[in-house]
Amino acid sequence: RMRVVRAEFMGFCFGVRDALTIARQTPEPNEVTIYGELVHNPTVQSELALRGFRVVSEDHRESSQIGERIMITAHGISQKRLDQLQSTSTEIIDTTCPLVRRVHEAAQTLAAENRLVIVIGRPNHVEVQGIVEDLDRCVVVESPDQIIDWKEKAIGVVTQSTTTPDMAQQCLTRILECNRIADVRFIDTVCRPTRQRQHALEALCSSVSLVVVVGGNHSNNTRQLAQRCVELGCKAIQIESATELRPEWFHGFDSVGLTAGTSTPDETISDVAEYLEGLNTTPASTKTIENQFQGRCRVAPGYVDVGLWPTVRFFANGDDQVSSVPDVLFIEFDAITVQEVAILFLERLGAVMFFLRGDIRHHVFSMGGTDRKYPVTTLPEKLVQVRAERFDEF
Repeated sequence: RMRVVRAEFMGFCFGVRDALTIARQTPEPNEVTIYGELVHNPTVQSELALRGFRVVSEDHRESSQIGERIMITAHGISQKRLDQLQSTSTEIIDTTCPLVRRVHEAAQTLAAENRLVIVIGRPNHVEVQGIVEDLDRCVVVESPDQIIDWKEKAIGVVTQSTTTPDMAQQCLTRILECNRIADVRFIDTVCRPTRQRQHALEALCSSVSLVVVVGGNHSNNTRQLAQRCVELGCKAIQIESATELRPEWFHGFDSVGLTAGTSTPDETISDVAEYLEGLNTTPASTKTIENQFQGRCRVAPGYVDVGLWPTVRFFANGDDQVSSVPDVLFIEFDAITVQEVAILFLERLGAVMFFLRGDIRHHVFSMGGTDRKYPVTTLPEKLVQVRAERFDEF
């Protein structure tokens, strides 16, 4: 049977747990509008819907009609937006995480010192939007390559609460390098639960070569856990629930790590653990699986390590086993499913690497399940080696 190694820290943080407790104790939930997703997890969203809560999409909050009783999510909102809601509502139920409030306060402190405020985080994330809406001068950066010399005398730096400590340090270092004349003040606002889960993941990846990361597709910290696995030399599968798991993905493994984002319920983690613990670790014959696709795939010569996956992000180091791959399979889309080809790649390569988005002839791949897309010819050599001319005949 599969040996499942659990991370020391995973799942609900206290901010999410408190927000959900408040929601569960709220009387007459059918009269309450949640201003966005209470937490970024589909299981929690389904529970709240069953209780009768109305949810306003985070992308349409300004255009949607809001009721008189409003619940603020754990991600918080700006003071400007809160003032607007209070002027039209009879009750505000605030579940903002106190560690998110700390980011808002730090940003305001730096702004009061007449500094350009740099927020390290995802610009389209609701937490970051809430922070910057109260700032007159600010810049949001997601990675070091977005940092420039802003030609400011004074700069203040904060982080989205779920930014990884490593990314925060990389960005801070780059800010100091590019803005040598500026007086830079950094207030570290990475939350403790994020640090704990990142450190626990590092320990986990030292004992396994494959990790299942459980969490919502919109969860920033879940995505970062999966990405951190890659950085640590571990493969990782990111899923939302046990129903997405397939036994073929674990062929060749006798142990697997398990971790989860801060918005993942305990019940969901338990379901995944139970599924994994019930797996038979005896690998199926590669030849048997290949026979299933006989005459149903086109085969082209070339050393290309590319994986196809429909719903689950499977991350991997891109430099393993490339030289041993004799050919690459392309899909006849009307004859074989993407998932079936992914199974074959998993058997042959031991790694399924990237989403494919769009027509393969366009040479566009989406890396690591993010929204950043790259032409095949510009994929970083560290991640994947591709001879793009092999695609021309298709």
